[in-house]
Amino acid sequence: MSETSEGAATKDIIEDAEPKPGGYYEVVAAIGWLQSCRKSGIFEDWGCGFADPKGPWAKRFVKDMQYRGIDTNAANGVDLVADVRHRISPDADAVLLNETLTRSENWWQLVLDNALRSYKMRMVIIERDSGKQHDARSPMYVLPLIHVHAPSKVVRTSVPLDNGSFLTIYQIER
Repeated sequence: MSETSEGAATKDIIEDAEPKPGGYYEVVAAIGWLQSCRKSGIFEDWGCGFADPKGPWAKRFVKDMQYRGIDTNAANGVDLVADVRHRISPDADAVLLNETLTRSENWWQLVLDNALRSYKMRMVIIERDSGKQHDARSPMYVLPLIHVHAPSKVVRTSVPLDNGSFLTIYQIER
């Protein structure tokens, strides 16, 4: 049995996932919401990278769309080696940025601008926030204002983590 309400992952995805602390289920639910925008569309994971030797973490939860993992480095599961600072996707229905902006340090604004120009239907941004004061050049300072930059519906969810930081998830829909 699958739930189809927005923001909810399918029951199958939750049951397949190993229990993890600190925002795991919220991230899986956000990926479920993201991929529910179109059956057999294109799901791009920007900055899918080296995090897991089994391949990109998000890929295991994408069931109904064509997954395209994009990173600047060739690694297990990377489908397209590309610099997202200079990429505007011609056909992405959904774009995932999972801790991509804070890893992008000095050029995160280019990545965010390109992602906002690339997605056709939905985008999810996931970032960890220490809760400390942020510099005005930090993505964690600017992201709460994303509704100004994205002509779309934006839902923000913050999940407290055990170490005192927060996992912040932005769900953006055209």
